[in-house]
Amino acid sequence: MQSIVKKEAYKDILTPRDRFKKVMEFQGVDRIPHYEFGYWDEVYGIWQKQGLPDYVNDEASANKYFGFDLFEKCPVNKGLKWLVPPFEYKILEEDESHQTIIDEDGVKCIINKNRTSTIPKFLKFPLENRKDWNQLKRRLDPQDPRRIPDNWDDLVAAYATRDYPLGINIGSPAWLYQGPHGI
Repeated sequence: MQSIVKKEAYKDILTPRDRFKKVMEFQGVDRIPHYEFGYWDEVYGIWQKQGLPDYVNDEASANKYFGFDLFEKCPVNKGLKWLVPPFEYKILEEDESHQTIIDEDGVKCIINKNRTSTIPKFLKFPLENRKDWNQLKRRLDPQDPRRIPDNWDDLVAAYATRDYPLGINIGSPAWLYQGPHGI
């Protein structure tokens, strides 16, 4: 397989946006884009004890410090998760260290009571049959006005001149398939 990295083909370094577009179109690039998925909040303090500067205390500053490519997520859903309206968050049970909850995605799961960053233990998903789907799909309406920020026109104007990729966060729809298929 031939590499798509062709440094000799570029006199100038590509912008993060152009690099991303070329990779998505299977074209040659000066280097492969480098993005990080994110960091759990607890790692910053641990890393700072190991020598990371104190000003590196969130995802944006960490990405810049480590030299990752710039990208931004458009703030659709106004801070909500991807289902609109979200399910009501409920605490069903709790002991000294865990809570059994229904989260905003309608997933029944066990989480750490102290809110440390971990992957929950999933127990039940909101989509198990046709009736569930018929009730759930109203929460997926892309035209729901609650998804669009109040300053949308300003964002569109600002994003028009960016030189980095822009995406949207749609959450993690994998749970749609876990319930009915037992994955």
